[in-house]
Amino acid sequence: MQCDKSWYVQLTDHERRLKVWFLNQKELPVTVRDMRVVYYKGAQPLKEEEHPHVQFVNENGEWRSLSSVHLPSREPVEQIISVTLGAVLSGSPSSPDPVKKRAVKEANEAVFEAKILGARDRKKKLTPTW
Repeated sequence: MQCDKSWYVQLTDHERRLKVWFLNQKELPVTVRDMRVVYYKGAQPLKEEEHPHVQFVNENGEWRSLSSVHLPSREPVEQIISVTLGAVLSGSPSSPDPVKKRAVKEANEAVFEAKILGARDRKKKLTPTW
């Protein structure tokens, strides 16, 4: 199982996008059952109310909740994840939440985590944190 990432676009001061590629090299399909971006202050993850909103977004800008992703054998799968400091309303992020904005600025680490059924879980550090 290969997993690579690109913490690539800061669209505004309150949205970043993460492009993730998976390649399942096993003979059988596997499933990514959970994906997330976790921010840490010290060794502790941010509290739920401080954490940014995380959703899938496609090339057309359509948003959907994070959900499991099927990884067929030997076929690359790409996902784009939007990390926003404001809730997504009517297809675009709202104004940033001041609590989330402060917490993310104070965070010392951001990590992409993927829990995979049928393969080893993946964790990748994201730099810069925002």
